[in-house]
Amino acid sequence: MLLKRTFENLLYTIPVIIISNIIYIIYTSQFSGGLAGMAPFVMILNSMISFVICLIVYFVINLKYKLNQPKSILIFILISFLTLIIYFTANPFNYGSEKIYRDLDLWLYISILIPSFLIIIVKRMFSKDDY
Repeated sequence: MLLKRTFENLLYTIPVIIISNIIYIIYTSQFSGGLAGMAPFVMILNSMISFVICLIVYFVINLKYKLNQPKSILIFILISFLTLIIYFTANPFNYGSEKIYRDLDLWLYISILIPSFLIIIVKRMFSKDDY
């Protein structure tokens, strides 16, 4: 039962990961390869690291509490942001860097938020559960 709940929560993070990576790859495709060539790999690597950490966090939280899907997506957002800040030092408010790098960092965060909130809204619209 515990593993089933954990994997159900992970099922809602997989579309967030896929859609956010697609959004970020589409955004970075407008830049030349020298400026943003490796930027999509940061997003993909962040998604993989966050997914593994979320698996562990969901498992630990599900031992005591029953997580619903919107809360699990919000936990994924928090872990992704912390991974970007701590591991990748992606700061969109760093005014010492060039504008293109601030934009790339900002879109790392935006590309995670857009599919996350869309999935939460769709889940709430079509769900009979009360959150």
